Amino acid sequence: MSRNAPTLFDLTPDRHEVSDPELGAKSKAPAEQLHRLAGARLRVLEALRRGPLSTWDVVAVGGLRGAARVHELRELGYEIATTVIDGKVGSYLYTLKEAT
Repeated sequence: MSRNAPTLFDLTPDRHEVSDPELGAKSKAPAEQLHRLAGARLRVLEALRRGPLSTWDVVAVGGLRGAARVHELRELGYEIATTVIDGKVGSYLYTLKEAT
């Protein structure tokens, strides 16, 4: 059986050597997904500007890898505080600290 489209398991330069112009860093995302990820990052930022978000809020807004979007925002210079909720691993509250 022949296949034309790459899968998630293919280790190709297109998948692992794509530069994200906003982050100025290497991204593991395929080039065609950078635009989608930038949109998810923007949605998370806009939601954080409205108030703190729990882990599940970030997932609802930014997709299953919501914490990765928070990490990318930090890489872009946004100061985002993380607080553990009720001492549970994986339950966090993210708060954007706006510049004064």
